Amino acid sequence: MHHDGGFGSAAVRFLPAGLQQKGSDPVSDLALSIQGIVFGYGATRVLDGVDLEVRKGEVLALLGPSGCGKTTLLRCLAGFERVEQGSIGYGNEIAADSTIHTPPGERPVGMVFQNLALWPHMTAMQQLLFAGKGPRQRRHVRARELLKALGLEGMERRKPHQLSGGQAQRLALGRALMGEPEVLILDEPLSSVDPVLALEVGDLLKSLNRELGVTVIYVTHRREEAFHVGDRVAVMQKGRIVQVGAPREIDRQPENEFVARFLGPCNILDGEVRDGRLVCVLGELPVESDPGPVRFVLRDHGIRCLLPRDDLPQGRVLSTSYGGRDWQVESAVGELTVIARSDRPWAVGDACSLEAVETPWILKEDVQ
Repeated sequence: MHHDGGFGSAAVRFLPAGLQQKGSDPVSDLALSIQGIVFGYGATRVLDGVDLEVRKGEVLALLGPSGCGKTTLLRCLAGFERVEQGSIGYGNEIAADSTIHTPPGERPVGMVFQNLALWPHMTAMQQLLFAGKGPRQRRHVRARELLKALGLEGMERRKPHQLSGGQAQRLALGRALMGEPEVLILDEPLSSVDPVLALEVGDLLKSLNRELGVTVIYVTHRREEAFHVGDRVAVMQKGRIVQVGAPREIDRQPENEFVARFLGPCNILDGEVRDGRLVCVLGELPVESDPGPVRFVLRDHGIRCLLPRDDLPQGRVLSTSYGGRDWQVESAVGELTVIARSDRPWAVGDACSLEAVETPWILKEDVQ
């Protein structure tokens, strides 16, 4: 519950002068600044120097596997946990560092929990009114506006058990927005609903983001959700943010092998760069890299499986699967297995050729 939209005055200080600028972007353009956050439970370090900046009005998808620290980071952002090192700033004010801890109700944050945490004894309208702020009439007006925007008109008197899964998700979203937060945090809110409904609620979230201008941090372990919802995606691994970028950039230019594999089907291959060419099992490919041995990635859609050609590497089909638009084909090339895409069906054992149709991306070492 949010008692007001600002910080408690006793727990506020301005960002240090060194944080006033990053490149040409002033801090006033940042909704959230996380610098070097460290947190652990006993001897177990869960967050290991997290750095992240979120611009005002953007939707940032925080993506990572279970156990990487996503939920713990959100709990620190919301004020449910105290950081050990580093700082959390909203706008130009520090909310948390090693000496300051602004309570949850005094941070400009609204949160939708993974289990939604709706109050079972309250109707939809009561949920919103209780979470709102200001005079009762003002809260009523905002509640009705949100119910309409969320497609919940006519359900004001329904309690959580009388709502469908999607309706309950939207009600939890509306409750978080009642406090008029500057930053809306969603902790895997759609993990319990089917993927199609998840994308529909994601569309609604983006619409609300445009209309209300609220900054959104959307946590998920599903690549499809992160890429669909996020203006940018931050990938988390072992308590650190290892890459931040637009969905296409993250997909085509993964920072390391972990990111590449986590984001979906890909080929992680070894080769050697000589005179601006990558010599590998797929032939000689153009690449920008220093000479020497490298490990690189090409997604399945970056390689085409074709009828045999003398000028291309030869392979033999091991398996195929139809993906709705084309076929994914797994082929043996020498002692290696390569996954590619094809516009035609194949039979196991067919001879084929493989052609790289995208530029390979050189990988860095994984987080240890």
